[in-house]
Amino acid sequence: RSRRLSGKFMESSTSGNISAVDPSPGNEAAEQLSSLLDNVPGAVYRGLRDWSIVFLGAEVERLTGYLPEVFLRREVNWKQIVHPEDLPGVVERFRSAAGTMEKNLRVRYRIRRRDGSERWLEDRRQMIYDEQGRFSRVDGLLLDITEEKGTEDNLRRTVSLLNATLESTADGILVVDAAGKIAISNRRFLEMWRIPEEVMASKEDERALSFVLEQLK
Repeated sequence: RSRRLSGKFMESSTSGNISAVDPSPGNEAAEQLSSLLDNVPGAVYRGLRDWSIVFLGAEVERLTGYLPEVFLRREVNWKQIVHPEDLPGVVERFRSAAGTMEKNLRVRYRIRRRDGSERWLEDRRQMIYDEQGRFSRVDGLLLDITEEKGTEDNLRRTVSLLNATLESTADGILVVDAAGKIAISNRRFLEMWRIPEEVMASKEDERALSFVLEQLK
């Protein structure tokens, strides 16, 4: 099996034959497509209703560890590499989108690479329907968002730790931003000054302080 160079992509015909489109000099259309693929930060693909793939960019090897033809020959089905915990939700989301004829879809899920490691992908899909409104195929782009997810998870843990710290203190805490909006407060602050939930929900610092001042008169 040959390895694809930058700019090549693989496609599968209805007969099952697989060919590499190599942008050679003089082939203007292929050169334009090669330039496009070289500047796409992910793997472009075309998939069918049964999850089979008939077109796949070479970038998929970096994402999954599998060569494109492995998917095109159906030696590995895309469903097989979606994380088992994410697969039911992914399948249901795709089914729901097709049922309501959504045209554009973005789904995030984990995959298991060939070496067993996990990566987070964002699957950006353009859903294509036939004249009867039945789902026909999908043209998509697969992006590696593992680092982004890691940053989000770290931020979520930091916020969770901060909230736990705020709620465990015996002091009432109120933090206001430069625009005069309540950014952070803890339960103790509400209890100390008996501030109604709707006042805090407004995020208006002046309303909260006015309520406190009324009690000091």
